Amino acid sequence: MNSKHKIAVCPAAAGAARVLITGASGFVGGHLVEAALANGYETYAGVRASSSREYLQDSRIHFIDLPLSDAGRLTESLRQFRAAHGAFDYVIHAAGIISATDRSQFERINFGFTKHLADALIAAGMTPKKFIYISSLSSFGPGDGVSQRPIRHDDTPRPNTAYGQSKLKAEEYLFSLPAFPFIIMRPTGIYGPRDKGYLTYIKMVDNGFVPLLGRRPQYITFIHVRDLAKAVFAACVSPLSRRAYFIADNEVYTTKEYAAIIKKHLGKKRLVSVSFPLWFVKTAFYTVDRLYGWFGRTPASINADKYNILSARSWICDTSPLRADLHFTPDYRLDEATKEVIDMYKKDGWL
Repeated sequence: MNSKHKIAVCPAAAGAARVLITGASGFVGGHLVEAALANGYETYAGVRASSSREYLQDSRIHFIDLPLSDAGRLTESLRQFRAAHGAFDYVIHAAGIISATDRSQFERINFGFTKHLADALIAAGMTPKKFIYISSLSSFGPGDGVSQRPIRHDDTPRPNTAYGQSKLKAEEYLFSLPAFPFIIMRPTGIYGPRDKGYLTYIKMVDNGFVPLLGRRPQYITFIHVRDLAKAVFAACVSPLSRRAYFIADNEVYTTKEYAAIIKKHLGKKRLVSVSFPLWFVKTAFYTVDRLYGWFGRTPASINADKYNILSARSWICDTSPLRADLHFTPDYRLDEATKEVIDMYKKDGWL
């Protein structure tokens, strides 16, 4: 790992500090584990027994299987851990889901698991110095598509998806806990090595095709996963708590501009852009969603929530509090970092 990839944190947090990272087998969680190890934390990776450990091969990682779905068992597990090993200095809660075949899973996992973990830490006498919750910009919903005014923390949250609603509910629960030392991170679109979230779109560009939804441009924002990790560990060692931050790299792109960046790094000479009116896309997505609903399921990619995300014209957010409070500056720019991602896709046979 070169120096650019090492997450800079306060030296006082390094060495003996112990961190628990839930959802460690996931895209974001795996990079958080790498950042923790790079900075000398005693790192505990929360993973289920059935989860892949493909990117968790470092011998310094301590694994722990926490029953997040069962509040009672979770509390007892933490009590036993504390008796044997002591408490965690920091807990970074990255476990959650971004898609589901049943919308109720969002609340059960994104809200329920967060509630269970916070409650269990308190009940087991293991309240950490800082509890970092990886939420999402979706907890506030999209911004004003006409004025393009950035979403601010004092705006009224209006999540337009079941995913965003579950994240907001988890945030509200943390705020309801008296004196619980948390910081909420609300990242925008996260990308980087090993990410599969943008892979489908990149494959479309690789095939020479770019779908454009609606007549007006859509403005989107990004954060590299390593920059997110940098912000997370800055939050750990900050004296501040009980705050929330939008996480983005301070740049704004249209979907056309993003496609052009991908096109350049794929070496494509030309793209065919096909524009679909929003009414057509909405009809298609809602129809598929309803058909699946007859069987008690929700399609993962084509559903009403996904339409609400794709049809929103602005995902611009105000990151000035993040920069002021945590002195955060991103290390990665979308253009050069996209090349790294595409090179990884090719190396691993994903493209």
